[in-house]
Amino acid sequence: MRNSIRRKASIIIIAAILTSVLLFILINAYGLERVYISKKQQSIYSAYTYLKSAMETEDLDSESFLRNLQARCEVANMTIMLRDPSGRLVYSSAKSAENQNRRLEAYILDRNSGIEEVLREEDGFWLVRAYDDFTQMEYLECYGYYPDGTFFIVSTALESVSQIAKLTNRFMLLVGSVIAVLSGVAVHFMAKRMTRPIRELSELSKKMSNLDFTARYEGTSSDELGVLGSNMNEMASTLEQTIRQLQKDIDQKTQIDEMRKEFISNVSHELKTPIALIQGYAEGLQEGVSDDPESREYYCSVIVDEAQRMNKLVRKLLELTQLEFAQTEADYDVFDLAEAARGILESSRLMLEEAGAHVSFEAEEPALVSADEFMAEQVIRNYYDNAVHHLTGEKEIVIRIFRTGENYRMTVYNTGDPIPAEEMEKIWEKFYKVDKARTRSYGGSGIGLSIVKAVMNQHGKDYGVRNIDEGVEFWFELGAAEEEETIDPNSL
Repeated sequence: MRNSIRRKASIIIIAAILTSVLLFILINAYGLERVYISKKQQSIYSAYTYLKSAMETEDLDSESFLRNLQARCEVANMTIMLRDPSGRLVYSSAKSAENQNRRLEAYILDRNSGIEEVLREEDGFWLVRAYDDFTQMEYLECYGYYPDGTFFIVSTALESVSQIAKLTNRFMLLVGSVIAVLSGVAVHFMAKRMTRPIRELSELSKKMSNLDFTARYEGTSSDELGVLGSNMNEMASTLEQTIRQLQKDIDQKTQIDEMRKEFISNVSHELKTPIALIQGYAEGLQEGVSDDPESREYYCSVIVDEAQRMNKLVRKLLELTQLEFAQTEADYDVFDLAEAARGILESSRLMLEEAGAHVSFEAEEPALVSADEFMAEQVIRNYYDNAVHHLTGEKEIVIRIFRTGENYRMTVYNTGDPIPAEEMEKIWEKFYKVDKARTRSYGGSGIGLSIVKAVMNQHGKDYGVRNIDEGVEFWFELGAAEEEETIDPNSL
């Protein structure tokens, strides 16, 4: 990648190394010589002041003075020569005193044409930078005389500082180049390793921008990048859950909107017929269509029947709405399912007799279950009503309750026409009717089985229907009560 961090890091580090080398070369070229000469000047002037002080307090011929002077010359790498006014050599640290004396005489007689620069001048003291044609060397020297007339010359050779600087610069340039190349290679591989987590995080962020929140950062480092990767994983997980919940909410809202439209359409359809009948018969009574008391009684009974039908429909719709939207939560209790079924069967005996039904009841007693007793009774009543209103043939109804694993199952069988296979799943939908004409004749609304579905969904238990010999069997299951929840049968 052209603009990768690895490439930038390599360039920056190599540039920093080369800049440092170039900066050193510049400082070395222009500063080394000045610092070197300045140090030499200080050494020479210090020797001059030392001699001046010593001549006032010490014997120049004493052994201690000469030893100290020699030591100073060796440390500072310089030569000192002293000569009295008569021309007698007092002291010389140079190997060739004659050459040094020649230079001193040249200075005294002002015949030294090799002076390049006078660096300092005082009363009886001169500090110069000079070149000696005889020795082919450059010197830093101070010369003059003391108040007692003693002449002196202090000299130190200036090595070729500029040559040393050039050699040093070449060496540094070579070494710096090698270091820059080696550093660039090392940085390239180190940066590759260091930027791997960044590349992974970049790929992760790219996937997240495309709404793919399943990818995760797999690095194990505990540094800032590791913390960032961990935070991005948490963010991806949170976003995934949030979007999933948002999608679920959107789907639920869409479903609710569809259900609302369907509900309004179905309610309008179901209420249209009874309202039309009530309106028609009421208008007939209002206009006095018939003065016959028997006819008026018939008109009134139709109005009452249709009003009751509407009332029943509205109540069932309210029950279904409360169940579907969890406005009514299941209140779990332990009760005997067999006894509840017998009680509802006994209360429905008149309806069964009018239908001419033959009922048989088989149950394991007690059948203790843990469920909402009122909701369970709604399921039983709807199954009973459904069985009675769809009886044909021998008009036989068989009710069975038995244990199956951790549940009790109740089945309600009635002889009658089988349900078409393609409509098996649809019968649980609101307002769905397999035989609309027949359902209308007994006042059915197509809501009963929807209530069964809602109740069983709240309990999280299975339910269903199947076609068997010469009839249809509806069934549902409820969880058997735990042993510690069982109740005393005598209290039922």
